[in-house]
Amino acid sequence: MKTKYLASLLLSLTVLLSSCSQPETPEVDTASDESTSSSEAPTAKMGDLTEGVPGQVGFQHGIDCIEVDDCSVFFTVEELTQLKECDGYPLEASPEDTDLIKATVRVTTKESQDKNFVPGDFPVWADWSALLNDGVNKSLAASDSCVNEDTQPWGRPLKTGDTEIRTHYMDVPKDAIALRLTDSRNGARWEFDLASELNKATFAADTPAEAEQENAQVQQPAAAEPLPQETPLPQPPVQETPIEQVPATPPVRGFTGAPSVSEIEELDKTISHCGDPSIHETGTTFFTDGSTGWTENCSAQMLG
Repeated sequence: MKTKYLASLLLSLTVLLSSCSQPETPEVDTASDESTSSSEAPTAKMGDLTEGVPGQVGFQHGIDCIEVDDCSVFFTVEELTQLKECDGYPLEASPEDTDLIKATVRVTTKESQDKNFVPGDFPVWADWSALLNDGVNKSLAASDSCVNEDTQPWGRPLKTGDTEIRTHYMDVPKDAIALRLTDSRNGARWEFDLASELNKATFAADTPAEAEQENAQVQQPAAAEPLPQETPLPQPPVQETPIEQVPATPPVRGFTGAPSVSEIEELDKTISHCGDPSIHETGTTFFTDGSTGWTENCSAQMLG
């Protein structure tokens, strides 16, 4: 009987000691986890930018951001267009196997909380390049074939706090599949897929003509029955009009080089046609030999 009582006492003591020796479950510091997650969020966003973000025409992109809608730099590519010909002042023919593409970008800036980051320098450090179909990244400087004095060129700084519209003309290789804008300060990159984001001017110009031609074919009336022929009345003899002497063609005066260094002189060239005043600089001239330049002749015609 004593043995059975002693065994029961020992068993109870063992259970009691076991329950006392169990480790307490640690409490989870929720606030600490949230703080860690919150502090890592900007780093994750910057990492995404350096890996490359799909760029979209008409979409507002940002850099140096505290929140999604709070960035020291916002930019929107308002136009990404392939031009059939320069819409400013054509300097020389475009390089072979390239297309002239115009990018119009709205840049909005404000002061940054990062004292080492200058928002107004974004156009200076953000460089354009082309991704070729073989994976090569080719830098795209400003085009040597087209300038437009009525636009603000890319690559110059703006005053922080201002909003400006910048334009970049570039000669893009025909085998390019995307255009890239990369900020060399931190590696942030936006990539614009040419297949979906490029608005080719040639396509826009050809489509209406084809549509008008189709409409003309559809709306063409059936041939009318021939009217009865009338006997023509006798006409008085036609008096000959003396031929007026055509004045001699005025000499072609102008230049074909850069406007800042060229002098106006008489050119040994024949004018094919003058530029369109709505898209070309006054005086823009196209010659029969395929070259372009500026002439007094076309300047007077386009102003008249």
